[in-house]
Amino acid sequence: MKTARIFDFEPDKLARTETAMWQAYYDRRPAKLFRLSVRLLQEQLGYGRARALYNAYRLTRAAFAFKVGRSRLDYEKALRWLVPFYQETHRLVKARWNPQEVAESELEWWIIHRHDFQPGQTASLEKALAKLCGLVYHLPESELSNYAHYRAEAMLLTDEGVRARENGENFKPQWSAIRAYLEKSYRDLSERLNRTPRETTNVKRILAVKLADLGDALLVVPALRALKQAYPAARLDVLTTETGQKALAGLPFIDNLIVFDKYLFDYPRQALMPRNLGRATGFLAQLRRENYDTTIFFHHFSLRFGILKYRAVAGVVGAKRNVGLHNGEPLANFLNVRVEDKGFGGEGLSERDYWRQLVEALTAAEPGRPFEYDSRPQIYLDQAARTKAQNLLAELRGNEPARPLVAIGAGGGGYAIARRWPAINDARLAQVLIEQKKARVVLLGTPGEFDLNEQIRTLAGEGNDIINLAGRTSEKEVTAFLAGCDLFIGNDGGLAQLAGVTGIPAVVVFGPTNATAWQPFGTEEGRVKIVQARMDLPCRPCLYRDKTLGSRLGCAARPCLTTITPQEILETINGLALSYKKESGAE
Repeated sequence: MKTARIFDFEPDKLARTETAMWQAYYDRRPAKLFRLSVRLLQEQLGYGRARALYNAYRLTRAAFAFKVGRSRLDYEKALRWLVPFYQETHRLVKARWNPQEVAESELEWWIIHRHDFQPGQTASLEKALAKLCGLVYHLPESELSNYAHYRAEAMLLTDEGVRARENGENFKPQWSAIRAYLEKSYRDLSERLNRTPRETTNVKRILAVKLADLGDALLVVPALRALKQAYPAARLDVLTTETGQKALAGLPFIDNLIVFDKYLFDYPRQALMPRNLGRATGFLAQLRRENYDTTIFFHHFSLRFGILKYRAVAGVVGAKRNVGLHNGEPLANFLNVRVEDKGFGGEGLSERDYWRQLVEALTAAEPGRPFEYDSRPQIYLDQAARTKAQNLLAELRGNEPARPLVAIGAGGGGYAIARRWPAINDARLAQVLIEQKKARVVLLGTPGEFDLNEQIRTLAGEGNDIINLAGRTSEKEVTAFLAGCDLFIGNDGGLAQLAGVTGIPAVVVFGPTNATAWQPFGTEEGRVKIVQARMDLPCRPCLYRDKTLGSRLGCAARPCLTTITPQEILETINGLALSYKKESGAE
């Protein structure tokens, strides 16, 4: 296959071919239009012969589907052919634009030309042409005015001839003048492209893999942002879970989120079930078609079955570069850009540190490649989430706006049971906060944690001063709500990471997990305090220890949690600057 030339065309040759295509269209000669389209696709897009024939057929069908149309509904039938054409072109040139959006933009200027375009009234058509060109070439519409103007002038000349012919007049379009305008248009575009430094790296399409839930997804956000900053012209897609999607949706540096239910493949027996195997096969085939050149795995390869799954993903995707953590396991040798995995929290490395190192390792092969890393997390909040949170906050604060509002996350997300501070301790702490701090306590959590929160309310016995909001807010709504609270207290998990995003003071209990690895943002600056077992426990941490995982339930006694008292949490709160100025990562 030839190299695509959409950025490297010959204006005179392109103008000559397109003029002939226009003439074939207005003369109602689809066979000639088809032959000329084949030539265009081969010369200007680098299509092979077979692919050029197939897609020239699509272009021809789209053109004449539009030509016979009389309404917008008729015209939109052309999208049946335009969308797959742009999808094919999108894969070939490894473009960053959305094929559906480009196809719809193409159709829009067709419609404007037919219905709204009159001599001396070219503004709407020029705007539509500039929009389409801007999408394809990643240029501001404001810099494409000359390109659009010359194309509009060429269309004026075709319209004069076509209308004269329809009225029975002996007048033909001035095809030589039309070609001259088209050549001017393409020369202006070519000069504009040559003035714009283009990405020279061979990193064009990146697949970032983070199949994890809320908290872990948030920890990878700084690395994803740095990745896009290092490769601004590259398309960045993220493969994640449904919960991970809720943390990452709306972030401007992610081009596309791909959701996959990894929990259907946690164990070999699950993966071999016919239904699951069929779903996986179709999904992997979809990834294959995207033609990624770089895959970056934001994971520790701790389990052999897990390594096999990611190895399968890498093999199907077929990217030239596979970036990830390597712990010496031979099964992980499919990684060809490696960072040493020193274990969970090993040598003082947090998860954010590891993910930063992966991006650094990718950019290191290109001298001069800019690399900036900001460790602050980020989450996008839509207006609906903000409004619901504001209403809840107003309702809870009522006539006492100065009263402290303390949020407690008594659950813990994944591996939740092992991470939970005993419910009786949460209840006693809530009692103290209400009695000594005159606080109102809000218990947050997932729908599955509603009963846990009700147990805490019953044990505390404080009536209306303890509110159970478990299951009443989405991930984004609870983030906006947390931003309006005065303090968060909770276990290691997604809510603790969200508190780090919002910028509020927080106290986080770490029992069986390693605080060095999963500390929320804000720990370094003292806004977030970590409370761990003070006794020397040789078994701690037992979850995600060194380079292995651990039991989802932890041990039966859980001394790492039971030995932490409400008084210890209260002392930590007293030493926390509740007047800390928030620097929220919620947008």
